[in-house]
Amino acid sequence: EQLKYEVVMYHMTKENFFFRDAKGLNVTDGETSHQGLEVTASYDLSKTINIAVAYSYGQHEYEFDRLTSGVVKGNEIDTAPKHLANTRLSWLPTDHTKLELEWLHMGEYYVDPANEHEYAGHDIWQLRGSMQVNSRLKLFARVENLTDEKYASRADYAFGSYRFFGGQPRAFQLGLKVDF
Repeated sequence: EQLKYEVVMYHMTKENFFFRDAKGLNVTDGETSHQGLEVTASYDLSKTINIAVAYSYGQHEYEFDRLTSGVVKGNEIDTAPKHLANTRLSWLPTDHTKLELEWLHMGEYYVDPANEHEYAGHDIWQLRGSMQVNSRLKLFARVENLTDEKYASRADYAFGSYRFFGGQPRAFQLGLKVDF
């Protein structure tokens, strides 16, 4: 089978939830709406090469006003990107060897409920490989954040300034799996 795909649409409303605002105060009786589309697809380009894509588009909004917290009905929920994507290109040069290049995309998002400050989003590349040496021994390697991109795993705007929680710098991992 060459092409496999799945499409999901969703709509959700939440009422009476609690959250912490940018001033560190608990807000009660929150209301939000969430709708979106998620698509996944996998396609065999050949017997040894596959491409797989996962994409999500979401619209997440406040459905109430709380001006002291910066919340206005219709504002986008902070720290909720509209676009998320993941693409993986896999190559199986032999029956026992696999290489995979992955692109991760996080779109821009607001970092405060008033929608006055933004995080630009980021793109991260990963590289993975594995080799089944025999029935009991498997070698694997991984390079995370291949281009050593400076990014935030989470960003927000609180207490009058941006706060960035740094993402992982380039990291190399080498492993061995032995079945006894």
